[in-house]
Amino acid sequence: MSTIIGFIGIIIAAVGFGTNFLIIKKWSPGDGMFFQLNMTIAIWITGTIFHIGMRDSPPFQPFAMIGGALWATGNALCPFIIEHIGMGLGLLIWGTANMSIGWASSHFGILLVAKQSVSKPTINVIGFIIAVASVMVYSQIKPMGAEEKAERKKKKNASKYANSVNYEYEYESGSLDKMISDGTDSGASADAATAKSKNLRYIVPLAAVAAGVLFGSCFNPPVYVVDQSNQKFCSHISDETFCNDINRYCETDFNVEKNGSKLINCTDLASYKGRMYCNYDTKKKTCGPIPLEDMVFSQFTGILMTSFFWCVAYILYKQWWLGGEPWVNKPLIGPGFACGAVWAFAQIGWFFANANLPLSVSFPITTTAPGLIGTIIGIVFFDEVSLKTKNLSMLVFAIVMAGVADGLITYSM
Repeated sequence: MSTIIGFIGIIIAAVGFGTNFLIIKKWSPGDGMFFQLNMTIAIWITGTIFHIGMRDSPPFQPFAMIGGALWATGNALCPFIIEHIGMGLGLLIWGTANMSIGWASSHFGILLVAKQSVSKPTINVIGFIIAVASVMVYSQIKPMGAEEKAERKKKKNASKYANSVNYEYEYESGSLDKMISDGTDSGASADAATAKSKNLRYIVPLAAVAAGVLFGSCFNPPVYVVDQSNQKFCSHISDETFCNDINRYCETDFNVEKNGSKLINCTDLASYKGRMYCNYDTKKKTCGPIPLEDMVFSQFTGILMTSFFWCVAYILYKQWWLGGEPWVNKPLIGPGFACGAVWAFAQIGWFFANANLPLSVSFPITTTAPGLIGTIIGIVFFDEVSLKTKNLSMLVFAIVMAGVADGLITYSM
């Protein structure tokens, strides 16, 4: 384990997750299915290059694909969320839900993750509560109104960008409810707009939370595979030669203790059909489990297959049930590929962060920092947030709360 590599991974993940959706701001993702398919194709290609070029093609782990399936389902919700509440706020809500699931999985030992104790559990819980409270504060941050946005554009002499930016959020100043309400079609009737507003008022925030829960669970299956390799096999081996070839270990008498009991279950090992292996740490002189980063390709394959499944279901529903046509935006193909490649680099960085740092350090930072980056970008480039003093004060307060939560959770380990 290397602390430096871990923090480099966090930086790559935070920047990548905070900016990858920026690429599609100029194009409408519509209902998101066409965009997701393009994005996940690029994710899988990037993962394949990493798998072959940097990891020397380790054995495929089918169980880790479940993590990819969870992520792909959550990702299908993102374009809908961004369209109605903006990139920054969307990232912050699902990012905090993401952190909460990661925190709860290790704190309580649930969802396939072994329980991880911390030295200061009370501080850990307080940090988690503050993180949840910060989301409530973020939800009250007002978007930039039409008049304020027009004035800001005039000051920035932004008219030269008018023709290139056609995917903006023209909301009136207001709370989260107002943001969602103003997303209705100006040509719709008042009754239809009111009904849509009431529905979206609950659906959009819940969708953001659901996406965060799915994102926060995507590492659990890969971590489970790593834990199983360590608990069942690798931790029982000390010899470097046998650590690097545990199947050979089962063919020798080294697998028998003095009392005659088996160190590892060779029948169980054989059931993995060559997928189970260990990794010898030359510095610590210990036999370690499967490296977590070896799960990248397996998870990314799960992402592609699940995205394809949802795309097929969407086409059947759209064409065969409704009698319409799937929503396709051809100019989105290139940006979708670019968005997927950036996300893949970020996710690989997070794999390395989780492999080299405690989850109590990597999860809080990696899940909250992208939202902060997204909010800053939304303010500077897309005028998503009102710059009025009261609103900015609330934003700063929310950022401080998120920072305090990260600090407390990290300190509690």
